[in-house]
Amino acid sequence: MNYLLSYGGGVNSTAMILLMEDTCEFQEIFQELHIVFADTGVEHPETYAYLDTMDAYLSDREQRLVRVAPEKSLLEMCKERNFLPSRMSRWCTKEVKLNPLWKYEAQVFTLNPKSEKVQLMRFIGIDAGESHRVRVSGYRHIKQRYPLIKYDLDRTACIRLIERRGLPVPKKSGCYFCPFSSRHELARLSIEYPQLFDEALRLEQSVNEAWSERKEPFHLIQGLPLEVLRQKRDEIIARYESKKLKKEMQPGLFDSLEAEELEEKLDSLPCLCGR
Repeated sequence: MNYLLSYGGGVNSTAMILLMEDTCEFQEIFQELHIVFADTGVEHPETYAYLDTMDAYLSDREQRLVRVAPEKSLLEMCKERNFLPSRMSRWCTKEVKLNPLWKYEAQVFTLNPKSEKVQLMRFIGIDAGESHRVRVSGYRHIKQRYPLIKYDLDRTACIRLIERRGLPVPKKSGCYFCPFSSRHELARLSIEYPQLFDEALRLEQSVNEAWSERKEPFHLIQGLPLEVLRQKRDEIIARYESKKLKKEMQPGLFDSLEAEELEEKLDSLPCLCGR
């Protein structure tokens, strides 16, 4: 049997590694796991920094993080095509994330697609609050598993699991010009990494120049050009911080578990498989 863990550099996939390391159901295969990160070439700088943290963590446990990448970065693809990913057209996921992972599987594992027997287990970091995103592989010889869902760990539990291990909690992973970025995230990008924001702005402008016949212009944030967002960034950040403060002032807000119950749940993880 072959085992691959798809690592994204964020909270869920980091928590999945820690869960599998400590839970007796997965301990026997932990050293056999291929932990693979697909690099789009345009990840957020904090994601790249966190990869170094995980490199060191895994090295101490005689494991390693494998990095794969497409032949061309997402930035190069966008410039060549004069086209950006959007919420309606997520072509980037397949081309710069899934394809490099599938290529790695084909090169490293000996798989027989005609076999009725499962030959590859993929472990995917979708948490218990996102169970609607679960998908089957579509192949009889490949099985996809979701440990966080099996052990009923939502995002809050994942964050706490990482904190208990003494690791920093990773920032939300993703490309710096991801169409699923919030206004606040892009406003922060314009302040903390202005050169990356400028690159995203130039891409947005070049796409609109190339597709000038479109009735509606294309914007990463629907209805809000990046140039306008930059002008309004202080207002956007202030509004976000105000909402965040109001939420923090409400005691006992957890996604699905009270604090004491959450700690008890995490304490019991190594024994949950019943062995």
